[in-house]
Amino acid sequence: MISNIPVDISGYGKNVKLSLIQDEEIGKKYLKGLEISSGKIITFLDDDDLFYETRLEKIMDFYNRHDGPVYYHNSFSFVDLDGKDIKSSFKKFSLQFSNKGKPMFIKMDGKLRKLVKAKKFAADFNMSSTAVSREVITENSNLLFSSKKTPDLYLFLETIRQGIPIYLDPERLTKYRLRPDMQVKSLPNNIKTGHAQQDARDEIVSVALKSGNKIFLRYSYFEKYDYLSFSELRKFKNSQKRERRMAFDNLRKLPLTKIYLMPYFSKYLILYILLLFYPDLIIYLDI
Repeated sequence: MISNIPVDISGYGKNVKLSLIQDEEIGKKYLKGLEISSGKIITFLDDDDLFYETRLEKIMDFYNRHDGPVYYHNSFSFVDLDGKDIKSSFKKFSLQFSNKGKPMFIKMDGKLRKLVKAKKFAADFNMSSTAVSREVITENSNLLFSSKKTPDLYLFLETIRQGIPIYLDPERLTKYRLRPDMQVKSLPNNIKTGHAQQDARDEIVSVALKSGNKIFLRYSYFEKYDYLSFSELRKFKNSQKRERRMAFDNLRKLPLTKIYLMPYFSKYLILYILLLFYPDLIIYLDI
């Protein structure tokens, strides 16, 4: 257990170790935890999230039944600051992020659409819902956890780079704590954009270009342009003066020359064409 405050671990048994780190970036905490741990399976728990009591048992059972490295991600429910379940308002989002109760096992066969679908179900979001075989992390741990804000995204991308299978467990085993300022309508957008900024996406593409890994590069381009398209659309909506020129500039930023990405950006293409003629339509979109 890595913490920046003293924690009583006397009730956790001999296998739990505590290491205090003061004022360190979150990535360095992960690196420290990796350094002092010795198990074959690594999972995470951010300080504002909670595990269901059965989560660790479920993870061990899963890895005992699967040979070789696997990226595991379970679904999550939502809790308030007191750890109490938020059921009514967020029920449909919990269902959305759990693939409607169906497990999904993705083998790296070079098909981009499967990875895009995994992202739709938040497979790259929330470290507290993730577990991986140790070797997935150790090969490139310094890069994975060098980012201040995006370890979950980087870990998902490293999994793709290594060609590791991905398993999405529909069972809700993590409690994701919502801040008071997070509203129901803003939730999908917060999870869609994660915590990363455009410079993080640019770095990812740069790494992918050097790797020579075709599917890794394709997904990195998708990740970059998906974030760019979405963020520019939100800027357009929040602008006090919406002009056709803005819609045209956004249209030019779409990856129109990357044919393999077009099925995933056709909705943006159609939308920006409409906004060229009717810019104020943007106010009716839930962005």
